[in-house]
Amino acid sequence: MNRKAKKLIARLFCFVLPPNMAAPALAQNIKEDGIPQEVISQLDSITSNLSDAVQLESEDIKALAEYQIATFIQSEPNAKGRTIEPGDESTWISLHDLEGNRFAELVPLVDKGAEEIGYITVGTIKDGFSHYTMEWDVSLLKAYRCALSENRHAKAVLFPPMDYGIQTGSGTNRAILKFDMGTQLFENVTEVVAQNSEIFSLEYQIIRNEENAASTERSLTRSKKLLQKAESSQVSNQKPTQDGQALLATAANEDVRLQCEWKDSQSFVTMSDIDDDGNSIIWYGGDQKWYGDEKAVNGCGPVAAANIMYYMSASASKYKNLYPYSFLSKGLFTTFMGTMYDEIKPGIIGEASHASFANKVVEWGKKRGVTLTTHRGISATGAKNITKDEISKGLKLDKPVALLNLNKWFMYPTTDGDIPLGWHWVTATKYFQTSNDNQWLAISSWGRRISVNWKVYYESVTEPLPNLGGGYVWFE
Repeated sequence: MNRKAKKLIARLFCFVLPPNMAAPALAQNIKEDGIPQEVISQLDSITSNLSDAVQLESEDIKALAEYQIATFIQSEPNAKGRTIEPGDESTWISLHDLEGNRFAELVPLVDKGAEEIGYITVGTIKDGFSHYTMEWDVSLLKAYRCALSENRHAKAVLFPPMDYGIQTGSGTNRAILKFDMGTQLFENVTEVVAQNSEIFSLEYQIIRNEENAASTERSLTRSKKLLQKAESSQVSNQKPTQDGQALLATAANEDVRLQCEWKDSQSFVTMSDIDDDGNSIIWYGGDQKWYGDEKAVNGCGPVAAANIMYYMSASASKYKNLYPYSFLSKGLFTTFMGTMYDEIKPGIIGEASHASFANKVVEWGKKRGVTLTTHRGISATGAKNITKDEISKGLKLDKPVALLNLNKWFMYPTTDGDIPLGWHWVTATKYFQTSNDNQWLAISSWGRRISVNWKVYYESVTEPLPNLGGGYVWFE
């Protein structure tokens, strides 16, 4: 395995090891090429690629988008007072795997048929995921349109579940760029992908299965029923639906969120800022880039801890001492992130133990005179429903839930050679499930609020990669 990579993009898979820094191996059974033997043994049981996948018709893709709008998206605070619909098909951006196979569409979300206000990533193959992520932001749309207009042979790429990029050229001339949500720029990750081609292939292989095919079909059936219901309501001169609430009431099965996740102007851990162009920015939780030094490399765990400690301090008087300041600002919160970094003491590879994370947060509580009870568990193959139930339980009690993903396998250069590393802590603030099992998870990561398909996120943690899994932690 060569060691040419000099710089890796931190946002790609949470953190970067400096090229001159060694790190311990995390698994015993690693082949010389960096691919765990457990992965190789699973290859034969998984659909090998997306080239023979059956593509959905455009009207079905639109119907899937409309279903998500009528259910999860209309349950979002940014949808309040808006009539939202999918953008015209001419504005969609096709997303591909690294072999050029289309498997999703980036569909703009439009307010009243005019202004784009965000996007949703919708699956386009019959046995794939019906949706991936959505976001109330148009930066990615603008960046894609600019980049694709400059190179008409380039193709937009989606790295499941929530990383977007562009691929240009082929063979030795191939270049792969990933969009960094923080810098709003495409950055070169060609060598990272080249060194981990088998791992990336496995990421795409989890997309297709019979369960996803059944779920997609149910979503299409449900979407048509909801459309018929809306049309029937209009024909019979019944009161028109307001902001899709009638459709939402018909379809929604579970909507569990923090009480102050979005409540007037106090949403989760909200801080405002001004960018270089004088535009207002609203942050949703902390961003490890605010450390401004080497802590930004492995500081995602302390950020999650800071998010949770502040939220709990603001939610009940018995927790008020968990946050040591009398008000919230980006400057003070960044200082608090540093405090939690010193408490968590993440190693070179970050805080990779959910148990250690929990114990250190409890110790912080003791120092502040607050007794915390820990709820934690392992996110592993076969534990999806248990993990979902625990996330929901915490959110129902108005407690943010820290999630650790340990199964993002990518190569990082060290003095001992390239080894597979890379994982990330996020803070869950909402879980949503419709009556036909469409599931969404809202998380805080890198100062942003991201909504991702729960199944996509969970399977990225557990399958088909080796069972290092991950974990969940919440406190009361």
